[in-house]
Amino acid sequence: MRHIFFALLAFATPVGAEEPPNPRELGGHVFMPSDLVSDPFTGTYFGNGTAFGFASATGPRLDEHGNAGTGTYRMATFAERFELQVGLLPWWSISTSVTGRVFSGITVDSAQQVGTQAEYFVAGGTTVSFRFGRVRIGGEFDVAYSPSYNLNIFTALDRSVKAGKIDASTLLTSVNTITLVGGLNVAVGLHRSLGLLLATQYLRAISDGTSGSFTEGQITVGGSLSLDLHALLSVLPIGMQGAYRVLVPVSSTQPMSQQTLRHEASLGLYYTGRANLVLGPDVVFKLFPDRADMQVYDFLDTTVLIKMRYYW
Repeated sequence: MRHIFFALLAFATPVGAEEPPNPRELGGHVFMPSDLVSDPFTGTYFGNGTAFGFASATGPRLDEHGNAGTGTYRMATFAERFELQVGLLPWWSISTSVTGRVFSGITVDSAQQVGTQAEYFVAGGTTVSFRFGRVRIGGEFDVAYSPSYNLNIFTALDRSVKAGKIDASTLLTSVNTITLVGGLNVAVGLHRSLGLLLATQYLRAISDGTSGSFTEGQITVGGSLSLDLHALLSVLPIGMQGAYRVLVPVSSTQPMSQQTLRHEASLGLYYTGRANLVLGPDVVFKLFPDRADMQVYDFLDTTVLIKMRYYW
């Protein structure tokens, strides 16, 4: 309902009224925002996103005779996000966002291995960027705080039975993480229908939880290409965007971390009939060769994000 309400507000601009200059425009192309690749645009907007998805992974498993082997685990996720960016100057903006997420195993084996995880993220940041014709180059700095709680009743019961006494050490665990992000990005308006985004970031995560403290460092490199069919054919207000990024671990003190690359890709379909509105689904694929926090590997997460942003 929220997406419908805000979309109706955007459509309600009187006929014939001129829309303000679009802060996402370069070379006649109006860029679409990507969740994987940050952009240098400093316009003011309010956004909302609703995500749901499924994941599968392979991990250790004991059969009914106690023999060690591997098994496939299946999980589901749901998330809700609100975000606000304020353009203080044409070259400077500040932003904030709040996200809540629930992640859980959806089979008995999966619930025992993964449990149910609830977390929220509170983030704030700033972007500085400058335009040079069809090109805009920017830098960003963000800080995020994310408490995470994991409830695992099955594992706690299993450990208690094996120990012959109550063992609640794994019943409820928590981790508090502070993430610092610094990055550079560039947007290029290749054609009024085509835009290119490139970005690189350094992420530093500092975590403290039930199982101890650890830090992780990653470098990300990614790019996205957006195609606006509306710029070619006015009766077809549809835009498409594809994005990819790779996360390269550079340091970690987390137990069992295997320091492997993580790949993420997305494909979005958006309504582009109104320059001040972003509305549409974005499908995001994330592949973790290993997830040390869950003791699984070959972790594939597929999420559908219904995204809305209104610019003014």
